[in-house]
Amino acid sequence: MLNMRNNVYRSIAKCSFLAIMLCFLSGCAHNKDYRFPASAASQMSKNIKCNGSMLMIPMAMPNPQRDRTVAVLETPVEIAAPFDNLPCLTGYQYVIHGYLWAVGTKGHLFAFLLLGSDGSLYYMDTPDAPFEKDGDIWFYKANLSSDWRDAFGSCLKDSTWKSEAGFWKFPNTPSGSYRWRNAEEALPILKRFCNDHPIAVNAKTGKWERIVQPCFTPNVYCEQKLHTMPKFSSEQILLLNLKIKPVMYNGNFSYNNKMLEFPNGNVAKHIMGMREELDKLWKTGKYRIIAYDRRAQEDLKDPERGNPWAPSLREYATDRGIPLVILYGDDKSAPEYPGLPKGIRQYWQCPQCAQAQRK
Repeated sequence: MLNMRNNVYRSIAKCSFLAIMLCFLSGCAHNKDYRFPASAASQMSKNIKCNGSMLMIPMAMPNPQRDRTVAVLETPVEIAAPFDNLPCLTGYQYVIHGYLWAVGTKGHLFAFLLLGSDGSLYYMDTPDAPFEKDGDIWFYKANLSSDWRDAFGSCLKDSTWKSEAGFWKFPNTPSGSYRWRNAEEALPILKRFCNDHPIAVNAKTGKWERIVQPCFTPNVYCEQKLHTMPKFSSEQILLLNLKIKPVMYNGNFSYNNKMLEFPNGNVAKHIMGMREELDKLWKTGKYRIIAYDRRAQEDLKDPERGNPWAPSLREYATDRGIPLVILYGDDKSAPEYPGLPKGIRQYWQCPQCAQAQRK
C-alpha cells in the first residue's frame, strides 16, 4: 500500500535471511539510518517556496511485507531552508551490501508531509529504495480548499483516519488508513506549530499539484556559467541508445524489456551492468562525454528524470565527474556539436555543478 512500487517488493524479496546472514558474517558494514538523496537539500530548495521554518512529518508503513493498508505518521521535526538540517532517521530501510537492502524495525519510510510557516502544505515522495546516493524526489503542493483544511485536521487527534479521497489521498497512493505512531509525543509539536502558523486556504477546490522543475535548462551546458564544456570530436562521444525487446512471460503476457545499448553492441539489463560497461569503455580513454539518445521513445514528459536509465546515468556521470547530455525532442535552436544529431534538444548535466549539489 501507500506508494509501494513493484520493484520495491522485488528488492525486498531478494533480501533473504540467508543473504543477510552471509553479509553479516562477511563483516561488511551497513548503515541503518534512512538515507536521504545526497541532493535532497538542493532539490528541496528548488521546489519548496517557503523560506521560513517548516515541520517535516515522516510517513512509514510499519509492516510492508504483511500489511500494506496501514501507515503511520512519525513525530514531526522542525526544519528550515536551505534544508541542511534534515533529521537522522533510524530503523527504516537501509543498505546491507551493494544493491541488497532490508526494511528496518520501524518499517518502510515512503514519503514526508511538510507544513510551512507560510500556511502551505507539501507532499515529498522520496525514492523507494536506498540503492543510489542520489535520486529524484517528486514534490506536490496542496491547493487547499476549506474542506481540505478541515480534513487535514484529522491528524490533530489521537485516532485513525481513512485516505479514500480528499486531502489524505496522496498522489500515486492506494487508499488506506493513517495513525500516529506516538501521538503523545507528536501531537503537542504539531498543535503548537499549527497554532503559530495556521494552514492557509488558497483554492476553491482541493488538489495535489505536482511541482515540475526542469533538472537542466535545455541547450545550456552550465546553468551557473561557471564551467566550460570540454572540446570533443564525434569519435569522443560515448553514445547510448535505448534498445526495446518484447519478452513473453510464462506464455501469458508480454512486456518490453528496455535495455541500454553501447557503442560496442553490448547491452545492459540492470544498473550494475550499466556501470560495469561504462567503466570499461571510459577507461579506454577514447571518450570525453556521454550522450543518451531517447528519440526511440514517444511522448516523454520528463526526459531528464524519467526511467529507464536517465536517473541512473545522471547518478553515474555525477559520481565520475563526466559531462552527460540527454537527447530528446525537436528543437531547431539546439546548438550544433560534432557527433550529436542536429535539431534535437540537449539536456546537459554539468558534472561540477551536479557534484556541488550533493554538498
